Amino acid sequence: MKFYAIRLAGTSVLKKWNMQSYLKTFLFISFLCNISIITSAQSKTIDSVHAIVQAIAKGNVYEKSYTVGYAGSISKQHERFEQLLAVATAPELLHLAQQHPNAVVRLYAYQAFKRKNAVLEKELLLQFANDHSIVFTTSGCVREKRTVRSVLADTGTTSIDTNVIINP
Repeated sequence: MKFYAIRLAGTSVLKKWNMQSYLKTFLFISFLCNISIITSAQSKTIDSVHAIVQAIAKGNVYEKSYTVGYAGSISKQHERFEQLLAVATAPELLHLAQQHPNAVVRLYAYQAFKRKNAVLEKELLLQFANDHSIVFTTSGCVREKRTVRSVLADTGTTSIDTNVIINP
């Protein structure tokens, strides 16, 4: 047992610190630190999803491949898609695919949702099968103006196939 002298307002107070007191203090401080880390991680995730979505909307082009252009530069939109896939949850992706006003964001969110979750809602499939919004697409060095429906028809995701399970 150790005794430490602590000076409080000019008086000396002896306080006994044993292992149990150290452990309680350590656990309490660790608990507070963990709460702040978890809270900040959750807010960073939400902020980063929002930032990624804003960047995709600002780019406003659906790039079909990882490389684009004559020189085969790495696609910024595809990098953002990979970030969105890594950071966003399936419910967030579903919400973006159904509700976002930007058609390019909806396309990327749909693709990410499909990769994360093999079960697609029938309404979501029908929504994209009937989406006639116009988007710019890039494939290599070819840039086109197409409908969301035709972009997804090229990838085979608007029809029922063996890789997709549809919930009625």
